[in-house]
Amino acid sequence: MTIDAVAVDHEPVDHEPVDPAYGYVLRYQGKKLFISGDTIVTSTTLPAMQYAAVVVHEAYATHMVDRTIPIMRDL
Repeated sequence: MTIDAVAVDHEPVDHEPVDPAYGYVLRYQGKKLFISGDTIVTSTTLPAMQYAAVVVHEAYATHMVDRTIPIMRDL
């Protein structure tokens, strides 16, 4: 998909137990950005990272984790 000259593609990532899960590759004016999210490096994500100017990896959604901690403690 291309929006205002920004190409956006998705790549499968390992985000156990979430399946399917995707990372995103954005390309603009010859630059590449890969957003993996909270995932591990795999043979699938490695090519998506190759030649990227920026890689966002191991993202952390504090607001979601803060909500789940009390639930996990109760369990």
